[in-house]
Order: sequence, then structure tokens, then C-alpha cells
Amino acid sequence: MKTIFTILIAAFFAAFVFTEPAAAQVGNKKNEVKNDFKYPLKATLYRFEVIQGKEQKFAEWMKFLNDNRAAAVQTLERENSYYETVITEKIDNKTYVFWLEFKGAGGKPVKDSPFELDKKHLEYWNECIKKGSRTIFETQFYLTPEFLDKAVKEHQKSEKE
Repeated sequence: MKTIFTILIAAFFAAFVFTEPAAAQVGNKKNEVKNDFKYPLKATLYRFEVIQGKEQKFAEWMKFLNDNRAAAVQTLERENSYYETVITEKIDNKTYVFWLEFKGAGGKPVKDSPFELDKKHLEYWNECIKKGSRTIFETQFYLTPEFLDKAVKEHQKSEKE
């Protein structure tokens, strides 16, 4: 039950950040949707399992990202990523990580990043996250307010091709 509650809170918060369908604007005809983003946005919620015994290392990783927030935000641009959040939950003595992201199509993968922060981030990832534990949750519906849609559109217009 706690997992569902955590996901619902994350989804509720995310509904006010960025979205793919709501980034599209409803036209004059019923159910007509127009998406005028350069890179359509997609919300994705992932779940991963932390390797047992690596919980303290995971906490160190999250502290590293929090302590280096400005550098972490700088890495989002090249990935066409607009928002990320990490939520954890402990079930039956296992720690699960829920990673929510809002991303535009395209972008460059983190594995090819020139940023030192991303290199350290991947080291933590490889040490802490159980291989094969990824679950991707399917987004059914989400919304964003118009002022955020406008901000994303303006940002995308200013990007170099």
C-alpha cells in the first residue's frame, strides 16, 4: 500500500511539472489533440531494486547528487530531460528506487556524457542497482499547466539544431 501511495504522490506532483498529452493543446473538435513541441515530452516512472547491503552506498549516492545539484541540473540539457525525481521505499527488507523523469524525444544518453558528475553517477549506479530489476510503469494520463508548456516550447525554440 505504501508503494502505491508513494507512486500516487509522485504522479500527482509530476502532473504539475511536464507532460506529453497535456503539452498538446485541445483543439476545437472534441478529443482533437495538437502537439506542437519540437521534442514531444514523455513521462516515465521506473522502479529498480537496490542491491542488498548497498543501501548505505545508495544513500551516499543520493547525498552526492543533492550536494552537487547545480552540476546535476547542468547534465539534463544534453539529455533533453526536464525533470527527475528519486523516491525510495523499503518492502520486505528490500529497498526500491522509483525514478520519475520527464524527457523530450532525442537527447544524448548519460553513458556518453562528458560530465564528471555523470561518470560518478554511473559508478554509483553500477555498484548499487541490481541488474535486471528495472520495471517501467505505463503512463495513462497526466497534465501540465499552460505556463510550463510555454516555457518548454520557448526553451526548445532556442535550442540549436
